[in-house]
Amino acid sequence: MNILLLGETSKSLIKIIENKDDIIFHTEKKISIKYVNEKNIDFIVSFGYRFIIKPELIEFLKDRIFNIHISYLPWNRGADPNFWSLIKNTPKGVTLHYIDKGVDTGDIVDQCQFVFDYEHDTLKSTYEVLTKYGVSLFKKNWPFIREGKNKKIMQSEGGSFHKVKDKDNLLFLIEQEHWNTPIKKLIDYNYE
Repeated sequence: MNILLLGETSKSLIKIIENKDDIIFHTEKKISIKYVNEKNIDFIVSFGYRFIIKPELIEFLKDRIFNIHISYLPWNRGADPNFWSLIKNTPKGVTLHYIDKGVDTGDIVDQCQFVFDYEHDTLKSTYEVLTKYGVSLFKKNWPFIREGKNKKIMQSEGGSFHKVKDKDNLLFLIEQEHWNTPIKKLIDYNYE
């Protein structure tokens, strides 16, 4: 099979797929049906991809486009999910889900929730943990996805959604320490 990886790609994610003798393509650029046809793509796996996939491509590869999202959906759909889970103190975690016509609204394949150490963890350490477990979640589910035997769980109502620009007025919270900002500083911020 031909698998297209979109966005950030870790060597461990590639290794999971390579073990199945599949051909892997990778891009961080916008894709089209023409691109998918030229490469004869069977599945798409998105991880940290910055573009919204067009509805016609989603329909073309129906139920064969998956996303690894570093939030516990339905909370913090869209951009900067780890940041928002800390600022709004919503559930933290990783979700593997189908991509549908909404933003991070597709049926869930699997997810896991985390509790972080507010005294010692930083934006960087939480992101690294979530990324690691995102790959782990994909590894656990890839054989079932590949065979079309994975589960589908409809997302629950509610949750939240954020655009990139939504955090603009909060950047002062991380301007001094950036990725090393302690999450306690974010959790303790009174966002509302």
